[in-house]
Amino acid sequence: MTYTKYKLLAILLLLGAALQAQVLTEQEAAKITLENNYGIKIAKNNLEIARNNTSKYNTGELPTIFVNSGLNYGLKASDINYHSDNIPSSSFFGASSATYSGSIGVNYTLFDWKKISYTKEKLKESFNIADLELRKSMENSLMQLFTAYYGIANIQEVIGIQKEIIAISKQRLKRSKLKNEYGKSNRLQILNAEVDLNRDSVNQLNLIQQLTTAKRNLNLVMGRDLESDFDIDTLVIFNDIEIEQLIANIGKKNTDLLILDKNLALSELNIKLNKSRLKPTISAVGNYGLNGGFNDTNYNVKNQFGTGLTAGFSLTWNLFDGGATKIRNQNTLKQIDNINVQKELFRQQIISEMRNYYQTYQTQKYVMQVELENIKTTKVNFERTKDLFNIGRVSSVEFRQAQLNMLNSQLNYKKAKYNAKLAELNIMELSGNILDVMK
Repeated sequence: MTYTKYKLLAILLLLGAALQAQVLTEQEAAKITLENNYGIKIAKNNLEIARNNTSKYNTGELPTIFVNSGLNYGLKASDINYHSDNIPSSSFFGASSATYSGSIGVNYTLFDWKKISYTKEKLKESFNIADLELRKSMENSLMQLFTAYYGIANIQEVIGIQKEIIAISKQRLKRSKLKNEYGKSNRLQILNAEVDLNRDSVNQLNLIQQLTTAKRNLNLVMGRDLESDFDIDTLVIFNDIEIEQLIANIGKKNTDLLILDKNLALSELNIKLNKSRLKPTISAVGNYGLNGGFNDTNYNVKNQFGTGLTAGFSLTWNLFDGGATKIRNQNTLKQIDNINVQKELFRQQIISEMRNYYQTYQTQKYVMQVELENIKTTKVNFERTKDLFNIGRVSSVEFRQAQLNMLNSQLNYKKAKYNAKLAELNIMELSGNILDVMK
């Protein structure tokens, strides 16, 4: 494929994107993600489930009302003989009877040794965990968003740089052809220029493809139409980082550590709840019932019905459950130990990652300063090399190397800029402050 074909394809791709593209800011992207991200929606539904579970209708504190009813039909055969001869014996076959019963009752727990109270506390802690898990989902989604967002910003800027490189390569090819016409260069220089221009054009096409894929991935994170087009605001603003202060507050802010704290509270409540199940429960009970039945002519009684109201108290006390509660509590205590160990492990891992990201943050900002100076130097060097190339004082290989040096310094600067920003955002996530960045 010649350069002209590469150029035409690249122009068509860029024009097609430019027709619908709108600038998407970081704040707008974050807002869309927090509203539409699929993982966040699931976490919100789980939070509502946990909220529903804390209702008084689910804690056992309200009385229970029940209705019982029954119908029995009997068909009997009987042969009756008496000790006294004065009473004649009797027998019958196929005697039928029907009995009915119905009742309505109520049961209300008066005293349960805090079982209901512990259950309510446990459900509230489960709700708190669901709330933190929603926050964790939001934090993870924002990091996915920022990683994709700044990746696109980097590609956009590289495409802009690549356009300049293609323009330079095009001028070089044109000048090589003119020199060849006047006998000042050979055919080899033209071929080298064409090869380099084609390579630059292929790189541009690959970047455009990467950009399209990256935009589709970002749309997926934002939970919107995958083919929605946009441009990225490439302005990057860095925030001051007080790393020691952030590390000192991770126990109060980091979501993973806060979830572990809630799991500890939940385990401690489980121990209390298990113990309370071995304590007595006193309930008030009431029942109003109707029962009776019909008999055929083989019975002396034709029918009989009765109603009654009963009320009272019931005591339930599980004096010994075979040691099951003891084992459950022993296991729960070990789980608490594991959670404490896991919490300390997480804490050390978080601190380590924060310091690593902070080192990356500082290093990349320094690289930015160095590469900024390199950009100035390589541009001056390229301009001098270009002048010397035009008068035949340097070879096409030297010209190409000066061109690549200028390209690489710009690429390194852009890469360092976005690496520094992502390192900053990772620190914000680990410290539990990434949601505050969006306020």
